[in-house]
Amino acid sequence: MRLKEESYDVRSADDGQSGLDIAWEWKPDLILLDVILPGAYGTEICALLKNHPKTRHTPILLVTSMDRPEDIVNGLAAGANDYICKPVNDLELQARVATHLRTSRILGEMVDIEKHLSLGRLTAGLCHEVNNPLTVVLGQLELLTTMTGDTRQQKCVRLAFESARRIQALVKAMRDYSEPFMKPMSVCSLNAIIERAIAIASLGWAGRPISIDSRLSPGLPPILGDQEKLQQVFINIITNASQVMPNGGTITTVTGRPLTDDRGVFAAITDTGKGISKANLARIFDPFWTTKENWQSPGLGLSVARRIVEEHQGHIEVESEEGKGTTFRVCLPIRQITTE
Repeated sequence: MRLKEESYDVRSADDGQSGLDIAWEWKPDLILLDVILPGAYGTEICALLKNHPKTRHTPILLVTSMDRPEDIVNGLAAGANDYICKPVNDLELQARVATHLRTSRILGEMVDIEKHLSLGRLTAGLCHEVNNPLTVVLGQLELLTTMTGDTRQQKCVRLAFESARRIQALVKAMRDYSEPFMKPMSVCSLNAIIERAIAIASLGWAGRPISIDSRLSPGLPPILGDQEKLQQVFINIITNASQVMPNGGTITTVTGRPLTDDRGVFAAITDTGKGISKANLARIFDPFWTTKENWQSPGLGLSVARRIVEEHQGHIEVESEEGKGTTFRVCLPIRQITTE
């Protein structure tokens, strides 16, 4: 068959029952179905395929004769997506197969997007409903810490308060991960965003011997983005860098223009921590994955950071070697200046 020559993975059956067995086991991307089959009509097989959960959404291309137009009507009524007449023209067959595979892929992507949006709305709503009573719980526990005199009771209340704070941090991280990122954008300075992120993140390591080595390139062209969200990206990265250096170290921040891309700018954040193993490096952007002990972090910071960067048509890279620290590099497109 010509389709095999075009690098398609093709499997065939000599009768209707064999075709059903292969389709339900293999779950193909497209089915070519002859109307005339040994022991059954192709339209009957088509109806069985469309009523089965494994092949319900699989495109079916009916192969029929020009002198039997009723087969076309019956086949379409049974759920066939299209038909092609005998004798089959190879070029027409290739074109129709390619078209239906492309359409099926696009529909699949749309379904995935809708599922993601629905899950995002559900998560955002759940976070809202959990956060409201959780705020009350935290307030009452904090009040109890000042009222309880017994040392053991104070310890129990403090433990409950810290546990509730962890739940609150998880809820916030899930809300950040699920909510839409695209907002009206404005002209931003990457250097200003980095400086602000350093100022905020450094509050978390007050008193620890961590130094900042800033090498921000002057005169960088502006970028177009959501300043608050981009700031969140670098706060997450810088905070993570400080946490992998419990005994202190240096965080180096560098901005500039990529040598291979004159349409963008970059920011690199390097720490002097213990580095990341190759096995962990492959999973570092996965949601809810973390190496931190005792669930100190929900493992969403870097996943959120990558999504924000991608929403800005940029990309984020990481390089690391155990014992030699880690570098995160964020590349963003510059603002395109238009003239009227």
